[in-house]
Amino acid sequence: MIFSVPSLSFARESIISTKELNRLIFSFQDKLSDGKPDYLIEAQKLYSLIFGPIESDLIQHDAKIIMVSLDDALRYIPLNSLHDGNQFVAEKYAISIYTPAASMDIKDKPKREWQATAMGVTKSLKGFAALPAVQKELDLIIQEADPLDERGTLPGNVYMDESFTLDTFQEAVFLQVPVIHIASHFKFQPGDVDTSFLLLGDGQELTLKMLDEKDFDLSHLDLLTLSACETAVSSKNANGKELESFGVMAQNKGAKSVIASLWPVADDSTGLFMEHFYRIYNNNKELTKIEALQKVQKMFIHEQITRSKNSFPTRGGNLNQQVSVPAQREMRYIHPYYWAPFILIGNWL
Repeated sequence: MIFSVPSLSFARESIISTKELNRLIFSFQDKLSDGKPDYLIEAQKLYSLIFGPIESDLIQHDAKIIMVSLDDALRYIPLNSLHDGNQFVAEKYAISIYTPAASMDIKDKPKREWQATAMGVTKSLKGFAALPAVQKELDLIIQEADPLDERGTLPGNVYMDESFTLDTFQEAVFLQVPVIHIASHFKFQPGDVDTSFLLLGDGQELTLKMLDEKDFDLSHLDLLTLSACETAVSSKNANGKELESFGVMAQNKGAKSVIASLWPVADDSTGLFMEHFYRIYNNNKELTKIEALQKVQKMFIHEQITRSKNSFPTRGGNLNQQVSVPAQREMRYIHPYYWAPFILIGNWL
């Protein structure tokens, strides 16, 4: 691995075979995404391999924010969920993801007076479960022009269900709104851009192929938030060609930063996570986006945010799919399943 600070770069290494590393990564990813309670074994082994060789360097340089460029299977796990035996990485460092598409905008400071367009799906459509938490999520993020709306954080507009169409998405892009927030289902079909799609509120589909081929100019976007499942996951097609995730494709279209997820996320906790992220960022002008994200992660870990329901759908889940997390029956959100899947790609400022 290459470790860089403004003044120098140097190499560190861990000795492990690719086969064994991948075994650890996919075992860990499986336990996180399914909410299994025995994830700490892999979390600590991977911490030793990845952070162990650079731990003293991070301390020496007083690191607080780390931008990582990940390769191969490492892209499938959130590094903030690794564990040093005492605490999660998220409790020590804010982790953002570097991609080549973001290299030109990586130092641009966003305008702090954000306006936003939020779009979401609450109803059951095309075999996907209803997402009852989405309405509250968008209500608490967006303060509309209606004088009776006193709940939201960012001024803007909400397009829910039937009003969330490809046309309204394109209009938000055309109007150059600096923040677009989308809360819906995303169906990820590994290796297939035609059948991997974001569900729109009118039942239509925005496929990865459409996102790639349509003339979407997202260069005005300070932040695109994809409050849906697996929008950060890439894969390979049958020919071994790399297929980018929804999040990275959006960056290729110019978005300066993207918040996306690594696995199917729970409706209820996701709404709470997003609400707190925007409020913390908006109310603390000294914080960067990645620091605001880290603060929410720590609130989940330290049980400052708790669950209100025992059973809820996943964003990406079908009508019969419910989340069952054995370690979380006591209305808790400590498990990384809830707080770790959301990663920030690109400009973290």
